[in-house]
Amino acid sequence: MLREFPKVTIAVPLYRSRRFLAIVTDTLRTLDYPNLEILISDRHHEDDAIDRLQQEFAADPRFRFLLAADRLDWRAHYNLLLKEASGKYFIWISHDDSYSADYITQLVEAMEENPDAVLTYGQVKRIDLNGKPLTYVHPRIRDYGNPGFLTACRIAMSAGLQFHGLFRRQVLLDRQLYIRPTVNNIAADMLWLFAVAMIGRMVFVESCTFLKRYYPSSTHKSWDSLMRPRYSWNFAAIACSYLDDFARTRFERGAGKIVVYSLCGTWAIRLFLRPLVRRLWPSLYHVPGTDA
Repeated sequence: MLREFPKVTIAVPLYRSRRFLAIVTDTLRTLDYPNLEILISDRHHEDDAIDRLQQEFAADPRFRFLLAADRLDWRAHYNLLLKEASGKYFIWISHDDSYSADYITQLVEAMEENPDAVLTYGQVKRIDLNGKPLTYVHPRIRDYGNPGFLTACRIAMSAGLQFHGLFRRQVLLDRQLYIRPTVNNIAADMLWLFAVAMIGRMVFVESCTFLKRYYPSSTHKSWDSLMRPRYSWNFAAIACSYLDDFARTRFERGAGKIVVYSLCGTWAIRLFLRPLVRRLWPSLYHVPGTDA
């Protein structure tokens, strides 16, 4: 049990969230951590989700609502919430995902037990909108080791699961480590994690699990059809910009750039050849249970 309960900021970025209102409300009522700041923000205001949440939680002093129609993209919206927060620890919670009551508590306990950690995170179980489990092979790597370029590469290839974890906020602010734009902001979260892995340790909490919903209109689902060879070169450029700012040594920076461009070049060739391979061997690209 925690002797003290440091403040945790939960940030909920809304976007056309009316259909997920019951999920968001249930999550915010279920979490049992006793020292929360809850930021609810809608930068498009295309439905009444934030208005309904403001009515629902009007008497709860933990809540703060940010409403504007400046139409920030998701990346800028996430960065804004990180800057607006006041908690020692920080987490983004998606409007369409579900979390157990002790989700925050478990991650805070792991953070307090590991003062060198910049992030604690748990497992992800994928489901469709009807709650049906989706087949998914979790990355085998759990202990990512000490911060640095090699760890950052392993993180970048681990499906970005760590993005749903709890961050030590002041470390990110001190380093001015915000999510940088990519083409259409695709995989901007994964590249940001690449940078985070160079400045601090990540701790996996195996007993901590949340449910992530996948469906045809979900953001990450739509990225599958947008991937083209040109994205790989953009990703390489962004990764190298993070190396320039957060690599620990000049050697790590230089060697890292060589590795990044080599990996992204290989990936670009693979993406270029994928349509041909898909036609010749369609079974290689089909994963049962991921069609939702």
